[in-house]
Order: sequence, then C-alpha cells, then structure tokens
Amino acid sequence: MKRFPLSKKAINVMLATALVATPLATVVPVGEQVVSAEEVTADDFVDRLVNIYDEMNDTDKQIINDAKGELDGVNWGNVLGSDLINKIDTKTSSGNAVEIAEAVAEIVYSTSASDLTSAVNDFRNNHREDFHAIFEGEVTVDAFLGFFIAFEDHVRSKSLLEHISEQLNDGEFDYESFIRTNVRETVEENSEYEDLENNFKDATGLTFNDIFAMKAPLDQELGLEEGTRKALRTAFANAILSTLEDDGENDDSSNDSSGGSGSSGGSGGSGGSGGSDSGSEDSGSDDSGSGDGQDDQSQGESSIDASDSADVEHGTTPDGKPSVTLTVNTERLTEKVNSQGAVDRVTLNIEKGDGEVGEIRIPSDAFDVVKEKNPNAVVEVASQEGSISLPASEIDREQLATQLGLSDSDEVNISVSVNQSEDTDDVIGQNALNAKSPVVEFSVSASSGDRSTPVNRFNQYVSRDIVGGEDFNAERSSVVRLNEDGSYTPVPSVFNGNRATFKSFTNSKYTVVENEVSFSDVTAGYWAKDHIEKLSSKYIIEGYPNGNFEPRETTTRAEVAALLTRSIGLATDVEYDNRFADVSGSEWFVDELMAAVDAGLIEGHENGSFSPNDPITREQVATMIARAMDFVSYDESELSRVAHFSDQADVAPWAQAEVEKLVQAGILEGRPNNQFVPKDSIVRAEVATSLERFLKFVNFMN
Repeated sequence: MKRFPLSKKAINVMLATALVATPLATVVPVGEQVVSAEEVTADDFVDRLVNIYDEMNDTDKQIINDAKGELDGVNWGNVLGSDLINKIDTKTSSGNAVEIAEAVAEIVYSTSASDLTSAVNDFRNNHREDFHAIFEGEVTVDAFLGFFIAFEDHVRSKSLLEHISEQLNDGEFDYESFIRTNVRETVEENSEYEDLENNFKDATGLTFNDIFAMKAPLDQELGLEEGTRKALRTAFANAILSTLEDDGENDDSSNDSSGGSGSSGGSGGSGGSGGSDSGSEDSGSDDSGSGDGQDDQSQGESSIDASDSADVEHGTTPDGKPSVTLTVNTERLTEKVNSQGAVDRVTLNIEKGDGEVGEIRIPSDAFDVVKEKNPNAVVEVASQEGSISLPASEIDREQLATQLGLSDSDEVNISVSVNQSEDTDDVIGQNALNAKSPVVEFSVSASSGDRSTPVNRFNQYVSRDIVGGEDFNAERSSVVRLNEDGSYTPVPSVFNGNRATFKSFTNSKYTVVENEVSFSDVTAGYWAKDHIEKLSSKYIIEGYPNGNFEPRETTTRAEVAALLTRSIGLATDVEYDNRFADVSGSEWFVDELMAAVDAGLIEGHENGSFSPNDPITREQVATMIARAMDFVSYDESELSRVAHFSDQADVAPWAQAEVEKLVQAGILEGRPNNQFVPKDSIVRAEVATSLERFLKFVNFMN
C-alpha cells in the first residue's frame, strides 16, 4: 500500500543501473511481503520512476508511451522463447505466460504515476498466484530485493557513478556490458545469490542476465530501432543522474520537508468567496489543489513493514468462505519496532488468495509497544482491496477490557480486516448510485475468549484507502458510507489514479461512486460554475426541485451548518438537548447542527439563540470555517497571504482572528473596492466557492 511519496533524495544507484535495462525491480515486490533496510515497496518504485521520468523530455516519454500502444502486436515467442513459454504455461493453471509478459510490459512502457500504479496493481492482483506457482516457494520477493540491494552496494563500492556519467557524456556507455559484468560479480561475491540464481534458473531456465537481456528483443518487436533505443537508455540514465546530482546524492529522505495536511489549494487566483456575482471571481484557482491523496503519509515519515511479525493460518469462516488469519507475535513486533530509531507507521499486509477473506489479530499490548515508541504512530493494515491506518492511541486496553467485562490481567486482542463485501441493504440500488469500485468493509473489533465487541467509532479521523480497477474521476467521484437504514453518507476523499483515500470516524461498508450534476441556471462562463457543480456532484450542496441552484440567493446559518457537517463528514450520537431557544428539535437541520455543535464549530448567540433562518454574514462564515480548519487540522505554513482592508475595523472582535486566517489561506477575499464588508450576507455561489477552497486547503478534496 501507499506509504509516502519518496523524494528525489531516495533515488539510488540501484535505479541508475538495474532499472535502466529491466522491469524486474518494479515487478518483484508483488508476491510477498517486503523486508529490507530501505522498506522498498512496489509503490516506492512507482514514486521513484515517476521522479525520473519527470526529468525526461516529453518527446522521449511519448516514444515510450507509443511503444506501449504496440504491445497487442508483439510476437511473444520471439521475446520469451518457446521453452520459457512452455515452462510457465505448464506451471500455471491457465497457461499464463503471455498474459504475464504483457502485464510486465505494461509496467515497463508506462511513464505516468497513474499508469504505473494501475499496471503494478493489475500485476499484483492478477498474477500473485502465478508467481508462487512458477517458483514453488523457492524464489521469494525478499530474496530478489536482497539481491538488488547487494547489486547497489557492489556498484557503490566500485564508485561507478562518476564512471557512468563520464561515459554518457562521451556517448560511449555500454549498458549491456555494464549490467552483465556487475550482475555476475554480485552473484559471485555471495553464495546466497548464486543459490538464488540457480533456483531461478531451475524454475525458468534463465539466468539473471537473461532476464536483463529480454528487453532488447521486446523493443525490437515494438519497432524501436537501435538508435532510438540507445537514445532512450541514455536519456533515462541521464535523468537518474540528474535527480541524484540535484540532491547531492543524499539518500536520507527523513530530512525532507514535511508534507503536512494542507495544500496550496486555496491560495491561487483572485476572488475567493468574497468575489461578487458580477464576475470578479477568478475560478482559475481550481487547479491549485494538491489532491494527491497522501495527506497523512507525509514526506519524511518513518515507516516499517512488520508483516513478518505475524503467523499465518489458512482456514474457513463459519459461513464456509476460505480465509487467511494473521496473528501478530508481540515479541517479534517489539524487536522490529525497537530496531528502528523513529517509527511513525507500522504496516501489516494481509496477502489473500483468490476468494479468501482476511483478518489480522493484534494483541493490545502490541499497540502499547507502538505507543511507547511514538504516541502518534499509526498501525496500517493493508490488503488488495485497500487499507486502514489506525492510530495506535485509539486502542485503550483498559477501556476495552471494561466493555468486555474483563479483569485488568485478561488479554485483549484487536481484530482488523479490510475485505470486499456485498451491499446487503441495497443502498446502491435504492439510491441509483453509480458505483465505481467494489464495496469494501472495514472492521475493527476487540475480543477475549468467547467475548467480543465491535470498535466502530473513533475519537479522530481514521484514514482508509479503497483501490479500484481503474482510475477514478477526481472531480466527480466521492467515497460514500453505505448505512444500514438504506441511506448513504459522503465522506472527505481525495483521489490519486485508482486509489481513493478517505477519512471517517466510523467503520462500515464504503464504496466509490461517480456523480455528475448541472443546473439550468448555472450557465457556461458563470464564475462559480465549476465550484458549484463539483460540490453538488460530491453530495455536499444541493439544488432546488425545479432544477435550479439559485446561486444569487442568500444562505442561512442553518444551511451553512449543514454544509460544513457534510463537507468534513461529521456525525454524532448526541441528541438535541434544546440548547437553542429558537430550535425546537424537529427541523430538517437538527442532526447536522448537533454534529457541528458537538465538534465545536457552532456556539450560537450570547442570548441562547441560534437564528437558523437568518442570512449568514461573511464574518460568521469565516468563524465557522476557521473552527472547522482547527478541528480537522491543517498546515499552518500555508497561511502566507496577507491582506489589509479599508473596513478592517468593522470586523467584530470575536471574528478578527478567524477572518485573518481565512484570508491568509486564500479561502475568503475582499470585494473589489478593498473592503471585506464583514456584515454583508453571503450568497450560495460564494458559499460553494469558499467551501471548496477550504476542503482543498485541508486536503479533504482534490
């Protein structure tokens, strides 16, 4: 699963050598867990490759992409040879040699993050069992990665980077000879890798160098002439060297600047919600949101894969489904955690076979080990369908023991699962939702002996991922929770290719849906059209039954309370307590109002009223959104904009700090005459614009 975006500093000599000639390094981390000093994962390779491709010019990248378009016409017999095809077809149940080769080639000839991620995920999902069948457990991913790291160490020891650079500049670099010589030397230096190559050869009939050499005939099949191939190899190697030189070959990625939860989403362009309906709003700022779906996996985060600390057992569920259960060994996990200086994320991967459901059982004292190391650390449980990043602080053993009726000495186990599920309540059908991903159920429970209790609600946002079969439309897609009463609830979500990352306080069933909304009175060219349609498509803001949006209508305090609640996915079990003198408890907005009150976003007036139907003022909107920013957290370093309004003294004392915050974030701006007009009401188009910019700023929306 996605850990964090690696910086250019993390690109090493392994890429400058192995990846320049072969896809093997991008493919191997898909069969089993990855255990290495560098915590290399399939997504790490994608990140690293994209960083390199970014250094190449568009023409070279287009040549590679064009080659991918010719894959359907490849004669794989010329590339693989009939002996290899027969060996693989014999070992795999469905004779998958050509399909496997095509899947690998999709990785080799993809240059964008979305294409690479999709290709790697397709390989992972479709050919995991083939990998095990071909090598019969004798060749593991860990061993492969060990070889590549040894290969890198070997190249480093010979100080070959400068040598490569010199020969590239002279146009004399011999890739094939370089790879062939150093692969052979690495194997000869370590009997472990000699055994690995022998096992590999027994399974496929190929040596490591044979694998490296396969790309040349594949390039020829795709119509790439020798001159073009040489130019591409040189361009790729130069791109690697460029990334290394840019960062002084410093491999310590922990020194990178942290990503934080904010983005530049709100600061681009003029306008903000202060823009008038006359068209002074600049909707061109839409493109400034980061939307990379990696908000809580920041650059510089220290992550360890502790999957090997768990024992694996295959069996059958009570309803007859094949299952795999991982049970974490606390002693092994402790050793793993304490072997690293800093730990922000502990990852546990559930590898499932076809049709299997997966579960991981984690002793509560294992969570205590993680919390002792870092009270803010998260434990990520990942499967093919997605992942859940559970803050270790959310697991309170004493509280759970009390709920289970246990003594302090009784052991408590935490079970976590991420599995594809069914829409048993037909929420999708009843609501005519356009589902774009499988339904995925996220489950956490505590148990001891025959006692069990669900852990369905958390004290903070818990980040989760859903992985789809194809890229999602970030502008029109949302993750929704499927509720048992047949309703659905949108939750904050960002999209990166075929991965949806979302935040919620509750466990349940979730899916990605796509929705497209337009309004008859929001015409092409209207300054807020994109903002309005985007939030409407994501089920945050609604139009009227007649098909209009009425963008110039004023917005009430109750409406903004409801919109904020929907925007950040709030929910509450707190019933209305008659705290406001002018709210009876039967109004349409009461549940959403109480969720906002429970979160501290709304306080009401000093006289005990809420004035739900009063038009909301600009300074009141600023106050509510500023409190929402504090509630979800954000990157304060993004507060860079400064504005001085001629009517600044008119802002109420209780709203001054909040107005300043939203102006600095680019969420609200003044009117064209350099006034903020804090007491003016705000229209629906302005509310939609400010909410969208707020959600981008806190990275709750692309």
